[in-house]
Amino acid sequence: MPECALCEAVCRLRNRKGRPSIQGESQGSFQATYAFHIIAMDHILSLFKSYIGNTELLIWVDLFTGFEIAKASCSRTARTIVESYEECVFCGFGVREAIRHDREPGFMSDFFRSFNKIVG
Repeated sequence: MPECALCEAVCRLRNRKGRPSIQGESQGSFQATYAFHIIAMDHILSLFKSYIGNTELLIWVDLFTGFEIAKASCSRTARTIVESYEECVFCGFGVREAIRHDREPGFMSDFFRSFNKIVG
């Protein structure tokens, strides 16, 4: 049983061992065909403040293998999320074909605008 709020949040995000299950296809759904082809991104808000001031958790999941990457964050601005994405995903695995998310289009527009500024 997890002992801290952060551990509990990560455990709640995990489906089962192995590849994540997709409940059903929706219009425009992508099917990952190899590792790190498509990743999902989510953001957990309002966690207890850590000793360095982080109160949020960013999660990326490879939709083919179920591999999870988590990073604590103190802000949910597009710039902060892009910097975390660059550090945790882009530098290690390169550019992904698609990023699945549940954020509003305006936020994702800011996300990709910030990403383009950083990458060039």
